[in-house]
Amino acid sequence: MSKGVIFCGVLALALCLTRPVYAGSEQGAAAAARGDQATALKQLQLLAERGDAQAQRKLGWMYANGQGVAKDVKEASKWYRLAARQGDARAQFELGWQYFRGDFGGSNFNEAAKWWRLAAARGNGPSQAMLGWLYWTDYGDSTGQGGEPPDAQKAVKWYRLAAEQGYSVAQVALGEMYYNGNGVPQSYKEAVRWWRLAAERGYGKAYGLLGVMYELGLGVPENRVLAYALYTAAAQSGDASEAAKDVREEAMRSRRQIAKTLGRTDLVEGQDLARQLMQPGNFGKALDAWLAKRTRASAENPTPLPALAQNAKSDLNPYDQEVNARLIAELARFDDGTQHFQERVFFEKFKRAVAQGDFPAVADMMRYPIPVDLHGKKLRFCSKRDFLAHKNEIFTPKTIAAIKSMHYSDMNRFPPSQPPGIDAGDMHINFVDFCRDDSCKEVYYQVYQLRLGSSKTVDDAVVYRCETPKHTILIEDDANKGGYTYRSWNKPKSTTDTPDLVLTGGSVESTGTQRCDDPTYQFKKGNLQINFTLWSCGGGGEDAPPNADSELTVIIGGKVRDHYYCAYCTK
Repeated sequence: MSKGVIFCGVLALALCLTRPVYAGSEQGAAAAARGDQATALKQLQLLAERGDAQAQRKLGWMYANGQGVAKDVKEASKWYRLAARQGDARAQFELGWQYFRGDFGGSNFNEAAKWWRLAAARGNGPSQAMLGWLYWTDYGDSTGQGGEPPDAQKAVKWYRLAAEQGYSVAQVALGEMYYNGNGVPQSYKEAVRWWRLAAERGYGKAYGLLGVMYELGLGVPENRVLAYALYTAAAQSGDASEAAKDVREEAMRSRRQIAKTLGRTDLVEGQDLARQLMQPGNFGKALDAWLAKRTRASAENPTPLPALAQNAKSDLNPYDQEVNARLIAELARFDDGTQHFQERVFFEKFKRAVAQGDFPAVADMMRYPIPVDLHGKKLRFCSKRDFLAHKNEIFTPKTIAAIKSMHYSDMNRFPPSQPPGIDAGDMHINFVDFCRDDSCKEVYYQVYQLRLGSSKTVDDAVVYRCETPKHTILIEDDANKGGYTYRSWNKPKSTTDTPDLVLTGGSVESTGTQRCDDPTYQFKKGNLQINFTLWSCGGGGEDAPPNADSELTVIIGGKVRDHYYCAYCTK
């Protein structure tokens, strides 16, 4: 490769992406091709100072990215602003991006939105995609930095305009809106259509999302071999960014899970199909050919795209491709978790089982013992049989309707005070992934808490019941006394008898991650201290009995005197 070609790559957006329409820029481009950097910069600077908007924008890009000049975001802003004020849509997008990214000391979403609106009105796809993002999220408002108030219909409008121009970020986002029925009528088929377009551009997340749809038969016929191939493609796609790494790892886990349901012949076929799908420009052709071979092509053929999308489908210029990649990488920092393919599959299976009244299947998805809060009445079920005995009390028509109305967008993965879960009205379901091994290669999901009803009246304040060989212990949430209460009975006494020990004013501290947050309740009286720790995701070490799910430590005068393993559910 010649030095001239290499230099053209270095100054790609500055001089080589669009065909210049003015003589000075032609001279600059020729200089760049010769490797004459000084002449190229001189020509570009001269044109920019004379007021040429394209030259101003290209010079701004060079300063913003440190290409051919020292990186200087303020100097970049100066030239972007001059070009933007002349109506250059690309410069308007880049200037908005500087405000979004916080190049001037902090993100300013209002200012970013102002410039993106101007660019979007001129048809700039990246600006349309970012306006869709601002209208759908409350990120700007939640950080007190301004931005657009959430508006699903406006988000759909801008996402669609960008998606029709071929921007895969907007295509995936628009598919999400259809998947969940946000701002548009809910439609799995439309979600599949837009995700397929993003997959045709090699977007790894789109491969994974399509894998979910084919695994579950949502909007398309169920096809686990194709789902396996799509998960495989997602696991092998993407760049070196952390966001792409997360998608690949989640897709790999989903691939391993579905592989357990396939035979050797299907696995080999799926791997071969994945290679075909990942060949540049071959996704749609390979997919349709394989479906036709399986006699399912008629059910899969997507609705034709609008003319604008058809024209833009293969016409993204290098600038558009670079910006599209930048949008993918940047917005991944604010991702709502759509890469959690297994989580999505679990949620859909749970929702389907409830809607179909298949409560044995629902019971199989629980992690026992399972705490259930029924309008303030706290219950805990130790087994599938125990849970099913109360199914009519738990799954009332109102509850079933609430679950059926849930969408994946309701997922609240890392709230400040609650474990990850789904909210729908007065219904909250917590479910979490558990690792079968230390490397978390094998992950499975289970429901580990149900809360039904918004009533604050607590009929039963028991947080946990601890059965040791010598004691029955209750840990209670005593709101009236501003803390927790510890009560214990020496066996064989019953909890209807007077407790042998009562400690009030207890506190709680938590350790671990939000998904595996282990609370420790502490009670003190004089030189006596009792610590009770509940294992949210297992624990206790090799000495713990198989059914133990908590432990209790008695400390007197700063020294451990007794230690017990507890089990709410005894065998």
